[in-house]
Amino acid sequence: MLNVTFSKLLTMFAGENSLFLRWEYYYTTILKISMKRILGSLISVLLLVSCTNTKTFKIKGQIDKASDKMLYLEQVGISQTEIIDSVKISADGDFKFKEKRPENAPEFYRLRLNNQVINLSIDSTETIEVKSNLKDFAQNYSVAGSKNCTDIQQLNQMGLKTKIAVDSLFKLKEKGVMEQAQFEESVMQKLAEYKKVASRIIFANPKSAAAYFALFQRVYSFLIFDPSSSADIRVFGAVATSYDTFYPKNPRSIHLKEFTLQAMAAMRKNKEVYIPANELNSVGSLEIELPDIHGSVKKLSLLKGKVVVLSFTAYQTQFSPTLNMLLGEIYQAKKANGLEIYQVSLDDDENFWKVSAAHLPWVCVRDISGSRTSIAQMYNVREIPTIFLINKNGDVEKRILDPKNLKSEIDKLL
Repeated sequence: MLNVTFSKLLTMFAGENSLFLRWEYYYTTILKISMKRILGSLISVLLLVSCTNTKTFKIKGQIDKASDKMLYLEQVGISQTEIIDSVKISADGDFKFKEKRPENAPEFYRLRLNNQVINLSIDSTETIEVKSNLKDFAQNYSVAGSKNCTDIQQLNQMGLKTKIAVDSLFKLKEKGVMEQAQFEESVMQKLAEYKKVASRIIFANPKSAAAYFALFQRVYSFLIFDPSSSADIRVFGAVATSYDTFYPKNPRSIHLKEFTLQAMAAMRKNKEVYIPANELNSVGSLEIELPDIHGSVKKLSLLKGKVVVLSFTAYQTQFSPTLNMLLGEIYQAKKANGLEIYQVSLDDDENFWKVSAAHLPWVCVRDISGSRTSIAQMYNVREIPTIFLINKNGDVEKRILDPKNLKSEIDKLL
């Protein structure tokens, strides 16, 4: 018979070396180990989720013979281009950028080395690889990882090819080998070849960044797609509709829609087709937001209620002093009646612009993109000086072809 008293049983389980305490020790130890493993696994999962949710894009590559050169990554906005990062190219020519991806719509970026640029677009968490060399950085490069970027590269290469062809035609015309009519016909043929390539890219995917980029390409002062052409305005309409559908609140979508409506209204007006006042007024002028010489951003839209002379110019040109003297005379005579001038400088030299604009009494701003500005493209500026007249409702009334007619046209609106 088992003879175990209660006191012995208690000692067995409650003593210093009891089975209970040993079991408790083992259980506690196992629990601690298990909790550490669970916690470690949980941290790993959280880190994995965190990494997965980090929405970034990467641009990397190699630039031959560019060791220790500075490479800049710039974001190309509607009204200005901003440097967002820079890196010194390694001894092997390697470089890498990592930035937060655009959230609502494709965005445009560019790599700048010295004065050469490679245009890119980003619309997801892509990794884009670019290879080039120091000498022909923007002309002879390869890009992988993005269909948009390869399409943009194709457009750039076609643009370079067309420029070379047009240069040859110019030389033949200057030598007297080619008549003006033949020259114009030949240029139009070269532009048509470029347009064929661009059209294929646009209609393959009208909502793509490459389609948007293709719309505003030009060769010197020649637009590939002319918004004043009844055939080309349909191309603008296709991209504008797609952007408005897929990216309705994006500034590019809004600007492109306004621009297309404005071009359509202008075409109908030139054809003397009646346009309801409410439709014409809804077109408006495209917004411009650029800094003045003090760095203060000036919006064109804030001048609504006045008659505005919108002048695209460059102060380094020979015509600038004469034009500004004419504008000065008109401004002094009509300012009290509600006239304002909004002058956009496309000068590459910032200091020259600041000195020249310092004593002008109207709004003077500068687009740092210079002649590559998207604003001038949106307004279909083919050459400078170009002057537009905007009425008190904020609508572009007309393009002034001869500055001598500016005063009489202003009088009509005032």
